[in-house]
Amino acid sequence: MDNVCSYFNGFIQGTSNLEKCQKECQPTFYQNMEAQTCEDTISCIQIQESKRFSFEKRVIEVQQINQNQYLVEAYGCTFALLDQNWNIINVQVLQNLENYNDLYVVNGYEIQRNSFIVGDQGGCSAGSKIVVVNFKTLELSHADRFFW
Repeated sequence: MDNVCSYFNGFIQGTSNLEKCQKECQPTFYQNMEAQTCEDTISCIQIQESKRFSFEKRVIEVQQINQNQYLVEAYGCTFALLDQNWNIINVQVLQNLENYNDLYVVNGYEIQRNSFIVGDQGGCSAGSKIVVVNFKTLELSHADRFFW
């Protein structure tokens, strides 16, 4: 199976091709949004290395998203999904901008809040795009570029 998303350019451009890209993953695979590939869930780094996660960002907000999971929003459009024992299940940086600190952080504090939690969705609107992830399913639910 060719696991590389063949809609890479469309993926960046808008949601219609994004849906096609996600549908290319077989049921036992998940869409790795950063690498633009389908990866086998059995060899999923997030599952195998869950005990090795660390989270060193300043926390902005914590929301319970179901009976046994919490979503943590932190600086730098970083989110962590935690279990009921506060163990890290998954960490996502929704927009990995090299100059994020130059643009949005002064004296260690984010001067403009670019991330948000709404229900079980976490999102980031830094840079020139908005990215929203459903943290119950760990699937990208929205990605769009916008221009000022």
